[in-house]
Amino acid sequence: MQYAIAQVNRLGNRTYNQDRMGVVVRGDHLLLMVADGMGGHERGELAAQELIVSMAAAFQKEPLPIAVPQRFLQQAMDRSHDNIVALGRRQEPPIYPRTTAAVVLVGGEVACWAHIGDSRIYLIRDQEVASRTRDHTYVEDLLRHNAITEEELATHPLRNIVTYCLGGPERPPLATVSDPTPLAPGDVLLLCSDGFWGALDPERIARELHDTDDLDATLAALATAAEEASYPYADNITAVVLRCLDEPGGQEAREDAGALQPGEEEPTRPGDLAEVEEAIRTIREALRRHDPLPEGGK
Repeated sequence: MQYAIAQVNRLGNRTYNQDRMGVVVRGDHLLLMVADGMGGHERGELAAQELIVSMAAAFQKEPLPIAVPQRFLQQAMDRSHDNIVALGRRQEPPIYPRTTAAVVLVGGEVACWAHIGDSRIYLIRDQEVASRTRDHTYVEDLLRHNAITEEELATHPLRNIVTYCLGGPERPPLATVSDPTPLAPGDVLLLCSDGFWGALDPERIARELHDTDDLDATLAALATAAEEASYPYADNITAVVLRCLDEPGGQEAREDAGALQPGEEEPTRPGDLAEVEEAIRTIREALRRHDPLPEGGK
């Protein structure tokens, strides 16, 4: 498959950035990730970063091709939960950091995704939202039972109450995992935190990401629009987009392989991936100079 990838992360009107994102490429397989650390608990950015690190490490160790992507995603989510809990217990004093997660695994021309919380994954096809993940929130449950409308969901006073997340003292929640989905030229996969999708009309997102000739510029413009629409209360804004191309010259993701949003530790990788590791170090040094990881919570 030929593809292009764009990423964006904005602080919004917050003091700390608790969102994280990552892209890892192995042959014709890709792992795309977005995590939104939960600000109502201590050090959400630690949980979000650990999600990215743990998922990337699991992906790097998994033999290719991944025969059962749903099983891989669920097991990797479970391990990420355990790692987040262990990380919290190592703090002084111990804490319970939490995060949402949106993860897409692409192998060849097929995608499979998993999510927990209210970070979303959209499949955009022919300028329309063909499908989106359903948030693990109180208001999404209301919507599912026809108690509120889609329009009311965006402004409901309880819209930020997440019912499932990774981290905390609970057992790992069961992630919602999709069936394998064939991808076609022109398809767009969008992973984003609620700071992005909550401020923008989904029809606008679908139309602009589908029609653009400059994916990076369009995604940046949408992030700016989300900031402006939410001012002065804009949340952290994060999005990763994959667009399937119908012509050669794609795979623009190769320069972003393993690009982790500012964090503290890299995933463990096999020794024969020296070139990938060097690319990651270069990218992360640039990220540190641009947006150093804060020492506190939100």
